[in-house]
Amino acid sequence: MLCRGLECDREMDRCADRDLMHQVEPLPNAEYAVFHCADVNDEGIAYHESMAVADCYHPQNDFGLRAQ
Repeated sequence: MLCRGLECDREMDRCADRDLMHQVEPLPNAEYAVFHCADVNDEGIAYHESMAVADCYHPQNDFGLRAQ
């Protein structure tokens, strides 16, 4: 689950987007990042989120990690 700022109200572990971006090292000309989730929606379609690479480095953006 991707949580942005205060939108996420569940108790879960978090990983700052910027920490992950430093590990994956996006290409210098990359404009967007797409994140795929292990969850699926009610129709069985895998959930994904995309955002501008520049926004991935904002300190209020985190990934919420939830054990199944």
